[in-house]
Amino acid sequence: MRKGGQGGFAAIELIIIVVVVMAVAGLGFLFIKNKQGGHQMTAAEIAADEAKRTGNSQSGAEKLPVLQNLLGIQFGPYSKSSQTSGDFVFSQSAADQSAQDTNMIFFPFAQKTCSNGTCKVQTEMAMQGLKLGTVVKAAAGGKVVGMQNEGTDYSFSTVSDDYPGYSVGYDHVAKPTIKEGDTIKAGDTIGTAAPYGDGKFARVELFIKKGTGSSTGSTVKFCPIDALDPKVKESITAPMKQFFSDWNGFIGKDVHKVSEMSSTGCIAKQTTE
Repeated sequence: MRKGGQGGFAAIELIIIVVVVMAVAGLGFLFIKNKQGGHQMTAAEIAADEAKRTGNSQSGAEKLPVLQNLLGIQFGPYSKSSQTSGDFVFSQSAADQSAQDTNMIFFPFAQKTCSNGTCKVQTEMAMQGLKLGTVVKAAAGGKVVGMQNEGTDYSFSTVSDDYPGYSVGYDHVAKPTIKEGDTIKAGDTIGTAAPYGDGKFARVELFIKKGTGSSTGSTVKFCPIDALDPKVKESITAPMKQFFSDWNGFIGKDVHKVSEMSSTGCIAKQTTE
C-alpha cells in the first residue's frame, strides 16, 4: 500500500507539472497573438517587433552599416564673436561658393540644391564652409576600396563583410592618411576636408549606398542619420538642430526646416541615382 501510494502521488505530481507547462505556453501564445492583432507572429515579425521596441529598426530587411560619427565633424557650439560653429565658419561667401541660390553650408541628405538656376537633389550629406585643415575621421570600419584621385582631393568607399552589398562613401578628402586595401576602424583619421572655391573654406561629403551604379536608378543611397549607432545619435543630432537654428538666424532666412525632415539632417530616408 505504501509503495502504491507513492506511485499515485508521483503520477499526480507529473500531471500537475504538465498542466502548468501547457498553461504557461498557452499564455505566451495568446500574448504574441494579441500583439499582432489576432494572428500568430512569424519569426520575422518577432524580430521586427524586437527591433522596433529597442529602437534598432532600419529600412529594408537588411541592416545598414552602423555609423559611429559623421566624419568627426563638430556642429557647435556657435560663437557669435568668431562667427564659427564647431568646425564650420559662418560666412555668406562660403555659402555662395557652395550653392549660390541655396544659402547653405551644410546640405542635408536629399536636399534640393540650386546654383545659377540649375538644381539637383543632394545624394550625399555635404558639409561645407568648414575651417581649413578640419580633420576627417572614418564613420565606420571596413576595407578601403575604389580610391580615386579627383585632382585636388580623393574619393573612396569602405566595405565590410558584416554588411554585404552596402558601402560607406567619402568624397573631397585631402591629404589622405589611408590607401586602397587598408582596413580601418570607425574614428580613425583618414585625411582632412578639401579646400574649395577661393580656397578659404573646406568641404567633405559622406554617403551610404547599395547597388552597382551601372545604370540610372541601380544605386540606392540612404540617410546617414538613420544609420547612426543609437548610443551616439542624440549627441550628434542635438547640436545639429541648434546649428540649423543658428545658421537660419545668421543668414536671415529659414533655409533649414527641421519639421520637414524625415530625420534631423535628412530630407528623405533614401534616394536613387
